[in-house]
Amino acid sequence: MNPSTMSREELQAEVERLRSELDGARAERAPTLPEEGPRELGERYRDFVEHITNVFYSHTASHVLTYLSPQTRDLLGMEPEEALGRWTELITDHPVNERGFELTQRAIDTGERQVPYELQLRHQDGGTVWVEVHEAPVLRDGETVAIVGALTDITLRKRMEELLHLELRLGLVLNSAHDMPQVLRHALEAALQIDEVDGGGFSLSDADSGELTLVCHEGLSDEFVGQVQRVAADDPRQQQIEQTRDHFVFSDEQCEAEGLRVAAVFPVVHEERLVACLNVASRH
Repeated sequence: MNPSTMSREELQAEVERLRSELDGARAERAPTLPEEGPRELGERYRDFVEHITNVFYSHTASHVLTYLSPQTRDLLGMEPEEALGRWTELITDHPVNERGFELTQRAIDTGERQVPYELQLRHQDGGTVWVEVHEAPVLRDGETVAIVGALTDITLRKRMEELLHLELRLGLVLNSAHDMPQVLRHALEAALQIDEVDGGGFSLSDADSGELTLVCHEGLSDEFVGQVQRVAADDPRQQQIEQTRDHFVFSDEQCEAEGLRVAAVFPVVHEERLVACLNVASRH
């Protein structure tokens, strides 16, 4: 099977199958197993690991990393070898990381798998990355000798959660706001404080025509602003907003020309009516 054509679920299932097969080959050393069997299985296993987006790792009971898969380059912007050391050197000072360390230490102390947890890591470019951690202890003679696991990038999900919380707070403010454009600008400035949000704007909906008009923006070129300044009520983009009434992520030719990798729209609804839209985008 070609890893590049397999779904994520198929890849993960194949990794588990190969892991089991390799472990069995090493443990049993059956006479019928060719001498090169474990090596071939290991090569096949590494091949599949390198085609999965997750970062696989292992570290000692002293928290020193001994392996990081090649996907580290995409996740942290550095070579796996550069990141080897104590894994605690890769995390930020975010409070959530304390719980992660506690769970890992508990797994080491008890030899028992702990629940998945989240970490905030440092990226080589100075930004931050959120990951979900699934790990398990490796035991030898009843003692934990290593921890092995996988990191899943959940950065976008976390950014969206932050923006959703912002939207909820904004709805409360809009309900009693008199100077709407100024309130929206303050809210936009708050959104731009979120990591990986490089630009955006707020559009207000006209109560009569339903047209969306961009009333404030930051980090966008004049040409791009001119293209998105007004969105008519019958425009497909606004129809999508009206239909979903929920945030959605997209990328189109206009975004690509502006150098935006991804954009997201967060409708603000009050009394069953669309009153505004928060639009944010990332170049990372």
